Amino acid sequence: MALSNQQYREIVRGYDEKQLKNERDLSDRIRTVYQKVPAIEEIDKEISSLALTFAKRMIHSNEQKVLHVEFTRKRQELAEEKNMLLIANGFPADFMDKHYKCSDCQDTGFIMGKKCRCFYRAQMELYYEHSHLKEILQKENFSKFCDCYYDDTEVNPSTNMTNKAYMHTVIRDLKAYVKDFENHKGNVLFTGTAGVGKTFLSNCIARDLLERGFGVVYVTAEELFAELSKNMYERENEGHDDSMVSTCDLLVIDDLGTELKNSFTRSKLFAVINERLLKRQGTIISTNLNMETIAADYSERVSSRLISCYKIIHLFGDDIRIKKRLLAGRT
Repeated sequence: MALSNQQYREIVRGYDEKQLKNERDLSDRIRTVYQKVPAIEEIDKEISSLALTFAKRMIHSNEQKVLHVEFTRKRQELAEEKNMLLIANGFPADFMDKHYKCSDCQDTGFIMGKKCRCFYRAQMELYYEHSHLKEILQKENFSKFCDCYYDDTEVNPSTNMTNKAYMHTVIRDLKAYVKDFENHKGNVLFTGTAGVGKTFLSNCIARDLLERGFGVVYVTAEELFAELSKNMYERENEGHDDSMVSTCDLLVIDDLGTELKNSFTRSKLFAVINERLLKRQGTIISTNLNMETIAADYSERVSSRLISCYKIIHLFGDDIRIKKRLLAGRT
């Protein structure tokens, strides 16, 4: 999803606070070292004095390269002496260096003017903090899966298994998908009638990947196309796009087919699917539609990408929501 100006400022303010904390922590560590090993403070003073001396000499010298080599050698000797004293007194060699939460951007949020991966993660954390999905994922995850809602008496000719046995194979495959996600950000298409568990399983995957630190965005199909329309307007009028839809590790599109269909949604769905395939980003789509209807409603290009690049999991059974209400009514 796109950031509002207020949300953007909130994230940037968080980075400012991190940098201030890094400075304070470094000052505290330096003070600790100086108190325990005064000789290290003297070395730091000598390094500063050395830098100033050589800077003055270089201004009035024609042999700047020679002076630079000499300065580098002496500074290195002092740095090695300092490291030996640190280690000898029980400190790690990097104790007097800045420690960053993100070493890639050094807690600035940007690398060469572009948002760091950690910035996008901060966006997603903010998104979940202000959404209802955080509470949903506490209730819908693999640990809450119950096979009691799936029939174990009749063999389904489509799978040659009972629905209960089939669901256990589905759960096993999805856990393997999550486990291997870092190496292979694959794609999944859940199909089936209403209430058979498509959204629940999508949420199970989302929860596990969020727990492992991946950036996950969950949207209904209706929300997705509204977001894409908004982003297109903002790019044209403001010249930027902060959409998490295009940057997240995993995009979950729920209830494809319930949105209003037109030429915009058809073209944008293909663009999203195709772009994420090219970027090797994971996508999960759930829908009540079958492949023939998807081809008719969205285009052969869309159905072709789904068939060739997605693991298609068709779910069977009765509406679990209705079963739960009936069971609740009996108690």
